[in-house]
Amino acid sequence: GLRFRLHDGFCAWNDGAWEVATETGEVRRVEGAVDFALGPDTLASLVFGRFSASEAAAAGLLEGAGAEALARWDAALRLDHAPHEAEHTW
Repeated sequence: GLRFRLHDGFCAWNDGAWEVATETGEVRRVEGAVDFALGPDTLASLVFGRFSASEAAAAGLLEGAGAEALARWDAALRLDHAPHEAEHTW
């Protein structure tokens, strides 16, 4: 699975260690070691394919990420086609 520590200053109940089962997509709280720590915005960008874990680490968005963990995350979340966001106005 993909293990991470989420730092969420807005929704404190999300803070903690989590694991995503790559086979089923099931998410559960865990104890112990994680692959890296990140915030909710970075997690959303990884899950939706905006950028890879390696790109996030290079940008300084992940805490404590090692090469092996980055490779696993990159492989698990790789998309056949990059996401497209049409230009929009907020």
